[in-house]
Amino acid sequence: MSGGSLKAYASTMASVSGSILQLVAITVLSQVYAWLAEKITLWENYRTETEYQNNLTVKRFIFEFFNYYGSCFYIAFVKGNFSGYPGHYTRIFDIRLDSCGPGGCLGELAENLAIIFLGKQILNNIQELLIPVLKSWWSRRKYNSYQGKGDKEGFAISLTTPWEADNDLAAQENLFPEYLEMVIQYGFATMFVVAFPIAPLFALINNVVEIRLDAKKYTELFKRPMPINCMSIGIWYTILDYMASIAIITNAFVIAFTSDFISQILWQYNHDNSLGSYVKGHLSNYTVTTIEGVTDTCSYWDYRNADGTTSLWWWKL
Repeated sequence: MSGGSLKAYASTMASVSGSILQLVAITVLSQVYAWLAEKITLWENYRTETEYQNNLTVKRFIFEFFNYYGSCFYIAFVKGNFSGYPGHYTRIFDIRLDSCGPGGCLGELAENLAIIFLGKQILNNIQELLIPVLKSWWSRRKYNSYQGKGDKEGFAISLTTPWEADNDLAAQENLFPEYLEMVIQYGFATMFVVAFPIAPLFALINNVVEIRLDAKKYTELFKRPMPINCMSIGIWYTILDYMASIAIITNAFVIAFTSDFISQILWQYNHDNSLGSYVKGHLSNYTVTTIEGVTDTCSYWDYRNADGTTSLWWWKL
């Protein structure tokens, strides 16, 4: 593929590579935030275990909320809205603010959601499969009275009773990571669903796969859990309730401000259904003079007059 053909996909490649790097950063920061939330909650020294767990849950959720959804909110509501226009770009420390591509921010939001959401699901499933296997193998190797390799170790394990073999499995983990994973997935499937409508389908597929992975993990790789009486899912219900309310507002704002849905409806009402006239009516002109003294006019997607002021159509919108 020639350099000229690659240049046409430069913006898309930059957006995709940025989302992949962000997924790596999110995965690393998630571990840092888990440690930080636990440390802060321990310093607060709550009297009861219920207070400790509730406050730890809230802190972990707030950290993960900004960790996973921060880029989505930035692309949807910030990126491109403060970057300026040709000849008057906004700069901070002599660095020009980022702006969306010709296709608008909705497409970049969908790309970012797809990469982070699907990448997170793939990484979580790999971790849920490999980490319990490694923990179970290490626990059996540690507690096996006969230290051997290959067939010797298998023969030693076969001599033990089933309950002794179960006792050599890895210790059961709490369900906090499982709850947090489902809540984060719920946010991806609801808060920006207008930009990535098939997110609920991928969430369903992931849950079906995870049911089988959890079945193997809890029946073959971990010790039997200690039963604890719980009246409900606790503070997670309140978090899900708030997320549902945030999802309604977020989707309404994406439709109103990020997408072109409102502007298209208003254009059809005031003009016609022609796509050509719609595009032409939403292009602003900027006149530039080159070093050679040649005057040229370029067009960009915005609602501005020739002098840079906002047009009457912008005020209608």
